[in-house]
Amino acid sequence: MRQYIDLLKDIILQGKNRPDRTGTGTRSLFSPRAMRFDLQTSFPLITTKKVPFRWIKEELLWFLTGHQHINYLKEKGVEKIWAPWADENGHVGPLYPTQFRRQLPAVIGHLRADPYSRRHILSTWQVDDLPLMCLPPCHGLVVQFYVADNPLGEPTYLSCHMYQRSADVFIGLPWNIASYALLTRLVADQCGLKPQTLVVTLGDAHIYRNHMEQVLEQVSRKTRPLPWLCIKTLRPTIFEYDSRDIRIMDYSPHPAIKGEVSV
Repeated sequence: MRQYIDLLKDIILQGKNRPDRTGTGTRSLFSPRAMRFDLQTSFPLITTKKVPFRWIKEELLWFLTGHQHINYLKEKGVEKIWAPWADENGHVGPLYPTQFRRQLPAVIGHLRADPYSRRHILSTWQVDDLPLMCLPPCHGLVVQFYVADNPLGEPTYLSCHMYQRSADVFIGLPWNIASYALLTRLVADQCGLKPQTLVVTLGDAHIYRNHMEQVLEQVSRKTRPLPWLCIKTLRPTIFEYDSRDIRIMDYSPHPAIKGEVSV
């Protein structure tokens, strides 16, 4: 995960100070180089600070429910993820859960039927739905899946390229990387494929001004070996997974570094 630490350093050294919607202010870099994560030998959960993987998987499983309210997250005790943006009734509108539930069946069906197609696309940026969302999607504006051959010429490996328009690099981005790596694994399993590579490209990559001290602490730490992902059960559909099916193994990160989320 050196490339993540290098991104933090690039923003500090090359970024520009900018105002932002929250009023906090950011140090921002536009369209930094793409990050590529090997999913064959490890899982890209950063080790320079502890990241709560249970919360990440519960959020992704919520996306897969299609529910427009945060009751699922409340049941799992992780509603703080989305409570600041939900309305007084816990509704978020047709955001990630709606788009994932609506589009993933077709994506998975196309991957099975025509693996070499260039049209395996999921997009959370649905213009007609934007006014109804609690906030416009930050990640997954374009999610493209790609199938590669093994040496025998058989479709074997699944990669994913995710474009994110806005990335809170200290708090949000480690979460997003792990979430799309997990999604790639679940989609691969449903298609009889093996996960290969996750590519993440960013538009506005920023560090909030009130996180600079924490970021300096993080970049001073040495990276540790990455963990690996264990999916205990292959479910009939991607919508039937339970959090108990998904485990992270051999994760030994540095201690967590707290930072206030700007809303």
